[in-house]
Amino acid sequence: MEKIDNPLWLVIDARTAQDGVNSGISRFIMCLAGAIVEELSVASSLGRSAPPLKVLLVGKHEPPSWIVDLVHQNPKIVSFWSGGPGALSQKWDKPVFGWPTLVVKRIQKLTRNNFLWLAPANFDRPLFSTLLGFERSRVIQIVHDTIPFVQKKSVGFFFRTQFRMLTRRALAKCPLVCTVSSHAAAELLKVYPKRTNPILVLRNGVGKNFGNRHRPRNVDEKRKVREEFLLSVFPELRKDSQASLLHELVFAHWILGVGRTQRYKCWDVGQDAVKLCNSQRKERTLYIRVGGGVREYAQEKPERTSWERGALIPQLSTLILPQVDDLELSELYRISDVLVHPSVAEGFGLPPFEAAHSGLPVLFRAQTAVEEHFPAQALPTSFWKGVEGDSPEVWAAELSRMIDGDEARTKFWADMSQAANPREFLARKVQGNPTGWNEAARTLLRGVLGMPDLKVLPGGGMAS
Repeated sequence: MEKIDNPLWLVIDARTAQDGVNSGISRFIMCLAGAIVEELSVASSLGRSAPPLKVLLVGKHEPPSWIVDLVHQNPKIVSFWSGGPGALSQKWDKPVFGWPTLVVKRIQKLTRNNFLWLAPANFDRPLFSTLLGFERSRVIQIVHDTIPFVQKKSVGFFFRTQFRMLTRRALAKCPLVCTVSSHAAAELLKVYPKRTNPILVLRNGVGKNFGNRHRPRNVDEKRKVREEFLLSVFPELRKDSQASLLHELVFAHWILGVGRTQRYKCWDVGQDAVKLCNSQRKERTLYIRVGGGVREYAQEKPERTSWERGALIPQLSTLILPQVDDLELSELYRISDVLVHPSVAEGFGLPPFEAAHSGLPVLFRAQTAVEEHFPAQALPTSFWKGVEGDSPEVWAAELSRMIDGDEARTKFWADMSQAANPREFLARKVQGNPTGWNEAARTLLRGVLGMPDLKVLPGGGMAS
């Protein structure tokens, strides 16, 4: 990185953003950074970037492919800088506290103090000392989750105590604090009620890969696409000896659960609901856990069939996919029957948002941030429904109802099929609720940097 006098540098800590990681924070950094660069590109083409702004993505190791692509596509706007040690290492590790302080001091010198530091990871508060002469007004701190505040049993005591202390300090000392939903903002204000500066809400968006294709038109087409998907992910199923298993998987009802293995996510609630459905219904129901692992079921000590990219637990009717890329996840949203999201605490709840915009019915935990995604009663309850409590019977009943559908959803899907794609249909249905990450980028650029409000219109046009 060279000394540059003119631009203001927006420095984004990108250490937690990796390709193919089913993490809300990782997705947030990747998509928000891409949207910011896109907005700056539009502003630059119109000569409206005030002040002149460039993006600097920083990390500890060699850049992942998403950063390489972003820099190659926009070399005049975005750069990458690695502040080792291990700059050429393939290893990825969790953020550490001391690293940001050292890096920020160097960037401060190189930019002549003309920068802002975007800290987007929950537990990655830069520990800047006032003795170092660093201005806290240059930190844009993003706090995604409120789990350590509202679900004390879900995290360890040390983590919870330190998380609360650092969050409280950020709210007290940093004028620029952002979060991802009004629900999370309200919880953060409870942590430090004396805060006078507003908490800026940067809503998550729907990535470009999600909801841009229609769901299969009929059962036969859906089964064909499912078979193609399974064979692409699990080549082991191509063997003749696996033909009956492949047939069984393709013909089952697919219940999707997307998210990491954490206690507050309550994936066992979805598992128990699927068990009951299998005991009560003639057709088989398959639970597909994306981002999960066999250790979720360690207590039951199940027998399993392991493949290179996942495992099948027959006695639990569960297919485990520890990691998928965005294209594979978008395909799963498109060909599954229901997404279950029983998490009791969410800063936003990205999978339900993506799934709904892909045309997939969603069963989620009521009284969480997920309820904010759409206005009340804007969508049929057979497509979008909140459930209270942990009762397997209640979740199973609602899940069965969603599998079967009703007249309202039949019409809903018929109207959706007439639109350009599911995400555009849903945006109109909920009266223009923004779906793209560009809205979050505009909110940040407008609210923090005072840039003109630019909107990219369909067809490539622009409006101010």
